[in-house]
Amino acid sequence: MDNLTEFNRKKYNDTYNLIYETTMKQRENGSITIESLEALLRDQYIYSDLDWLGRGEIKDIVNRATVAALESILFQWKEEVKNK
Repeated sequence: MDNLTEFNRKKYNDTYNLIYETTMKQRENGSITIESLEALLRDQYIYSDLDWLGRGEIKDIVNRATVAALESILFQWKEEVKNK
């Protein structure tokens, strides 16, 4: 069980870091806006609710990490805009 837990933690962290870094690069080069980030996050919320067939634990971990990374970026971005 410990190996599975460690695998799950690694999968979450790897996914979070990938989504965070990729989205931040898009932000830096101007290929994403706050509005498009909000839309992407809304899509992820909808996707997380569409589990009537059962995605499985790994896909749920990926979805949670993706949502967390996008929420972090959106919060930081909005704070930066607000404090300008």
